[in-house]
Amino acid sequence: MNEELDKSRIWDQAAEDIRIFAESIVDTIREPLVIIDGDLNVVIANPAFYRKFLVNRSETEGRHIYDLGSGQWNIQGLRKLLETINSENKAIRDYEVEHDFPDLGHRIMHLNARRIEQEGGRHFILLAIEDVTDAVESRRALEESEALYARLVEEINSIIIEVSPDGVISFFNRFAEKVFGYSRNELIGKKLVGTILPETDSEGVDNSGLVAEMFQNPDQYYLNENVGIRRDGREVWFSWSARLVRKPLSDNDTILIDGNDLTYVRQARKQARQALEMVQASGIPMVLLDPHKTCLIANAAFAELAGKSTEEIENTQLMESGLRDDLIYRLNETIDSSIQTREKYTFETNYGRTALLIRVEPEYEKTGEIGGTSIVFHDITERKRLEQKAAERSDLAETRASQLQSLAVELIEAEEHERQRIAELLHDDLQQMLASARFQLQAAGINLKNDPILASVNEILEESISKSRRLSHELSPPVLYHGSLYSALAWLGRQMNEQFGLTIDLIDEKSPNIENTPLKVFLFRAVHELLFNIVKHAGVKSARVTLSGSNGNVAVTVSDQGKGFSKDIIDSSPEKPGFGLISIRERADRIGGHLKIESEPGQGSRFLLVLPVQTAPAELPVQAGELTDAAIPKSISVVKRLRVLFADDHKVMRQGLITLISGQTDIEVAGEAANGREAVKLARQLIPDVIVMDISMPVMNGIEATRLIKSEFPEVRIVGLSMFEDKQSVKSIIHAGADAFVPKTASSEEFVNAIYGIEKR
Repeated sequence: MNEELDKSRIWDQAAEDIRIFAESIVDTIREPLVIIDGDLNVVIANPAFYRKFLVNRSETEGRHIYDLGSGQWNIQGLRKLLETINSENKAIRDYEVEHDFPDLGHRIMHLNARRIEQEGGRHFILLAIEDVTDAVESRRALEESEALYARLVEEINSIIIEVSPDGVISFFNRFAEKVFGYSRNELIGKKLVGTILPETDSEGVDNSGLVAEMFQNPDQYYLNENVGIRRDGREVWFSWSARLVRKPLSDNDTILIDGNDLTYVRQARKQARQALEMVQASGIPMVLLDPHKTCLIANAAFAELAGKSTEEIENTQLMESGLRDDLIYRLNETIDSSIQTREKYTFETNYGRTALLIRVEPEYEKTGEIGGTSIVFHDITERKRLEQKAAERSDLAETRASQLQSLAVELIEAEEHERQRIAELLHDDLQQMLASARFQLQAAGINLKNDPILASVNEILEESISKSRRLSHELSPPVLYHGSLYSALAWLGRQMNEQFGLTIDLIDEKSPNIENTPLKVFLFRAVHELLFNIVKHAGVKSARVTLSGSNGNVAVTVSDQGKGFSKDIIDSSPEKPGFGLISIRERADRIGGHLKIESEPGQGSRFLLVLPVQTAPAELPVQAGELTDAAIPKSISVVKRLRVLFADDHKVMRQGLITLISGQTDIEVAGEAANGREAVKLARQLIPDVIVMDISMPVMNGIEATRLIKSEFPEVRIVGLSMFEDKQSVKSIIHAGADAFVPKTASSEEFVNAIYGIEKR
């Protein structure tokens, strides 16, 4: 029994010694090491682990591996490794894991793990951790550097070839493949001389000992030129330099050749020599100078220009060549600038009766240094004469075009002035007289309301006024002069709809403001003609008009979806003079614009009229005149009655209006004004209760007069009056401040009610 106890104590002591020994080994290992049980709880960790991951023993032993250090070991890669160890019972070496540790930052770890079995089915996992961050990042940086170097070597537009001492090609980059037509696999391992370098080239150069000489005296092989042979047998010229590369890890040095394709340069030089020979033989003066401005070569044409022989000119300074001093001075300045900037210069000058174009160009040596300057003299006398003649003709053409444009604008203005003159005759005389007669007839017939003769005469007068007003509107719409182009076209659209049933879709795409009255009139007349053509020929009841503008132009597009037509018939059409398509196109051309016509049978039509906004100067404002002899009452009744000031440029109309209110005992005439300026002045003097204001008056129109009076005397009631009943006129006078508007064709009752306003209601 005692013997068995002794054996047990011996075994326990041995186990304890083994444990202490194992722990000593674990503690001694420099790399972090941790032992975990099958449930992934930490049994023990070595000091290196605690130091590396900034934890202590109490925070580690007995805790789950994934809970250590606030979960910093809960890594997907570690999970996969431990699951593999637990399930497959195999050792894993150098398992790489990248992770951002809260305290350590981004680290790269190699994990080595082994499962250790124990009696009773228990097992442990020995996990060794190696921080390889610096090594891996250095390796990656080296790989990136090598990859970058490889890309540079491959992508650079230079020949790069590596040759061993025995003359065998060991490297051949992509550009070299392109130049010589070989793939690298076809040349690596082959001799340099005998493949891309012939043993004896076409220039007689012996290359058989070239490689050996390069290894012996590499410094002598700098900026060389050789003839190479492409894979297809063609010659290729290339420049190259040799550099001896010593390899510290190997006894075999190599020669690195870098070069450039000179084939095209050689061809260019050959062509330059041929060109020089041609210039020498031609009659173009030419001289070649060295960097010190000494004449090296001068052809016969230059000698003739300078007045000396070529023998006298060559090998002398440019200033002694015989050229005039002023030209020598100009050439010296240009040559200095050319050498300094390394650019060629040209300038023109007169040399006696000869006009010269002189080109100064620097010449370069193989080293890239300036080797001299070439000067070529071109006789451009005839060209300058032709240019002068062409310029004179161009100026004449521009002058005539400008005159034609002015005449075209004047024609448009003259036509419109004639329309205005006739319209003004209708408005200022006939319509006013008819309206006045109608007012006086109504005043005379107050007590004869049922007289059929008076009623018939009144109807005749109304119809006469209506027809006269319609004709006046068609000749010269007031909105064309008092409103914008858009409002004028809107009025035109309403007229076309009332007369012909044509619906107009008017669109304004940010068109410029047209203050130029002749231009606005031309656009209005052109659109009217285009719309009338749609009514006559298109067979549709709708059209679209679009206003737009850009780059100092105004554009009007008129389009329809009607029958369309062949554009060939336009020029052959026997169109009468006026505002037809041909006339619009020709007039647009004359004032700097154009008319574009797009149409095909059955596909509708589109007309684009583009004109410069500054076609002609805008009309100047009418100069203000003096007050006319319109009567200002010399005495004003003190009885409180409605005091009315009548402002109309037609005396017969003022008399008719005064006659109409003569029967109203509570209305008195405060005064009369023949234009807007008089109306403003009398309003300030008399301060009437009501002003009857005609819209269309000279010196200052009724709209502007209304605006001024209302700004000073807002309590004065203003009744707008006009022969025109278009919406724009009504809108303009009301917007200026008028309290009411009455057309001159209204009944006497409507007129009197408008004067009374709220007081009568």
